[in-house]
Amino acid sequence: MRRILSLAVMVIIGVLIYNSFYGKEEEKQEVQEITSELKDVGSMIKDLLKSEKEKFDSGKYDDIVDKLKALAETAKDAGRDFSDNLEKIEEKKKLLEVEERKQIDMPQEYDTNREQEIKQELETLLRELSEDLESSN
Repeated sequence: MRRILSLAVMVIIGVLIYNSFYGKEEEKQEVQEITSELKDVGSMIKDLLKSEKEKFDSGKYDDIVDKLKALAETAKDAGRDFSDNLEKIEEKKKLLEVEERKQIDMPQEYDTNREQEIKQELETLLRELSEDLESSN
């Protein structure tokens, strides 16, 4: 879409340049009118931006900026918590794998209660993560 828009703008500019040099007198006049109007639009946009900058500097947008900062901080904290929870889940998963290997490789050191405890902890962490995700939506 961006490429098509760029191409269209380039074609329009090309036609304007061609008409300004090689066009009939009527086409040259149209090009002058268009460029004059474009200058006016550019000037209006410049004035608008200048006005909005002054309003920004005077504090018009302070509330929304503060809200956006708070939202960004909340999202950052949520991401950090999510990452911490994922790390804990990975640790529990590795512990569970170790216990399961013990059952096969070293049955004398295998502890059924420890495996069940790790599974319970893992289930709790997954439930908490799920609840956090649901509450954030």
